[in-house]
Amino acid sequence: MSLVTTFADGRVTESLITPVGKRSVTPTPYFPRVDGWREPEGLLPVAALQITANAENDGVRIRVTVLRGDAYEVEQDVTETFVTAHAPRVLDELERVGVRRVTFSLKRFVAPALPVPNASSRIEGLIVEGVEPFLEPAPGYRITVRNHTDVGVVTLAYDTAAGGRPALQGQQGDPSAQVTVAPGATFTFSLNLRGGRETGASMATATPIDEVVLTGVIWADGRVDGATARTAPLMGLHRGRLYAVESVIEILSRHRRGGDPITRLRAVREAIDALPVSPIATRPDGPRLAAAEDPGVAYGRQNVRQRLVADIDRVTPSITPATAQQWLDEALPACEAWRDRLRALFPTP
Repeated sequence: MSLVTTFADGRVTESLITPVGKRSVTPTPYFPRVDGWREPEGLLPVAALQITANAENDGVRIRVTVLRGDAYEVEQDVTETFVTAHAPRVLDELERVGVRRVTFSLKRFVAPALPVPNASSRIEGLIVEGVEPFLEPAPGYRITVRNHTDVGVVTLAYDTAAGGRPALQGQQGDPSAQVTVAPGATFTFSLNLRGGRETGASMATATPIDEVVLTGVIWADGRVDGATARTAPLMGLHRGRLYAVESVIEILSRHRRGGDPITRLRAVREAIDALPVSPIATRPDGPRLAAAEDPGVAYGRQNVRQRLVADIDRVTPSITPATAQQWLDEALPACEAWRDRLRALFPTP
């Protein structure tokens, strides 16, 4: 479905509403105001109109708010309504906050067929085996990559082009350094199109891509090939994760046994949350890194800290001595396996 928004000055926009649910429209400061309107004393001026739409049954439920203040300090509800293809809705309620009426309607959106882009790889041993366009829940492509080497892929980077110009780019990989593409295996990921622009009454659709290229890779043995400007910074993240995971293992080993499990789990959380995120490593058995050399190390350390603290917080509301001990028993071998995968990325001579 396409949500058509018609403003009182004749401007029309269309937005694709997918079956998977909510689509929050970016606040727009461009809307016609009621002539001569003055805000009530003590209220910040309306700076933007925000529309949140959610597909529901055979229509779309719409929540309309206004954002007040230059920094959108206050969000004020205006109204909520339900629109179907046979029942458009005119929102006169907006005039109570100085905004001229807006009309919402629905029409069926028929997506054009996506062309299949050219696919190639600049990485020896990796090939793009297939590119499959899809339209639901939003337009995009499924990219299948095959690894013809005897080494696993931890992270792969890709670039795309549309109309001969650079378009989407990204990486596929797991923060815990799990192998993404095993030797001899295939891996499929989705590349969702995004972007577009408002063009009067036309649909703001994403531009199809005409080329996808595998440009960089981090192998499971620590080698970095291809566009190192894309992948090398990720090695700093992994190094920071390695430093942090090694510290976490020490914490878990100290608190795995002895005393109340809930008390020990709380002590583990407190110790992990207190881990430093500075890129400077002072471990006697590890390399030292100046703070200015690679800020990615700090982000990697912080990533580990946040992930583990969040996982403890996830189990805390319903915690029992048994579940606390289970978390402690499972966390240590999981972190040791994580450490081993990260260490493989930084082999010692």
